[in-house]
Amino acid sequence: DLKQQEFFLGCSKVSGKVDWKLLDDAVFQVFKDYISKMDPASTLGLSTESIHGYSVSHVKRLLDAEPPELPPCRRGVNNIAVSLKGLKEKCVDSLVFETLIPKPMVQHYIGLLLKHRRLVLSGPSGTGKTYLTNRLAEYLVERSGREVTEGIVSTFNMHQQSCK
Repeated sequence: DLKQQEFFLGCSKVSGKVDWKLLDDAVFQVFKDYISKMDPASTLGLSTESIHGYSVSHVKRLLDAEPPELPPCRRGVNNIAVSLKGLKEKCVDSLVFETLIPKPMVQHYIGLLLKHRRLVLSGPSGTGKTYLTNRLAEYLVERSGREVTEGIVSTFNMHQQSCK
């Protein structure tokens, strides 16, 4: 899998006797609230449909499968790790969330890379071009069935100073 970053989305109080359906709803609400604050104009193309599943205390809940037999919560504070749809689900939602590039644009970049095998990004320094190119390259390496390892991706930077 592509290396995943962790982001704090929010909190939700639930009863210790909560069932999976209620916990699903709580996770959806926290995600929806986070996205509405982060992307008020809904330009990224993310929604609760972007959620692939989540983990609570080492119990995984995949939303396209039956809920686990174990109840979701025990006493105390539980952190929930939410996973978004990615390569395995033939989606780019996880990449969109990490890069904050709208889904149609990410899909366009991937299409250009698949067709032309190169992409030139230009803009001011410190705006995330190198990060985006590395993430797109890693995504395409995984898509090709290979493992993302150290050194498998090369990036060439051409700074204005070197073009004189």
